[in-house]
Amino acid sequence: MQDLTRSRQWQVMTAEEQARIKRQMAEGHLGTEDIGKLAARAAVKAVLSHLTWKADDNYSTWADEVKTHFSGPVLIAKDLKEF
Repeated sequence: MQDLTRSRQWQVMTAEEQARIKRQMAEGHLGTEDIGKLAARAAVKAVLSHLTWKADDNYSTWADEVKTHFSGPVLIAKDLKEF
């Protein structure tokens, strides 16, 4: 949402459009607990992608949260990164 605010798109959206985006952000993504449990059941490595924007670009705390439910590798996807 901060990208939308910086680009001034948020300010020109209707209240309905803003509510739809907020709902999608809250309900349309898996949480770190869900990711960890799913990865543990699937016995795979977890790759966190399509991440919500963070000013410091540091997602290590999210990886740590996944690791509380999953003992395998947890990677953070970045543009142009290959796995």
